Amino acid sequence: MNMTTQIYTLTDPTTKQVRYVGKSNNPIKRFYKHYKYNETKTHKNNWINKLLDNNEKLLYKILEVVDYDKWSEKEKNWIS
Repeated sequence: MNMTTQIYTLTDPTTKQVRYVGKSNNPIKRFYKHYKYNETKTHKNNWINKLLDNNEKLLYKILEVVDYDKWSEKEKNWIS
């Protein structure tokens, strides 16, 4: 049985600029983990917290479903 995972993006709703590329085995659960206020100070979390403070909606899109053993290579391709 071939396991798969998803490559996804987080996009700014105002500028439509992709701000983050990631991977998830459970994209719905991962989206909700991103979509909550986070106290950890990272560039990504600060950006998401600002959106939440302004009642803006984070845009989430699955780009590709990939074989699990190839996700790192695929994620790097999407980032570049």
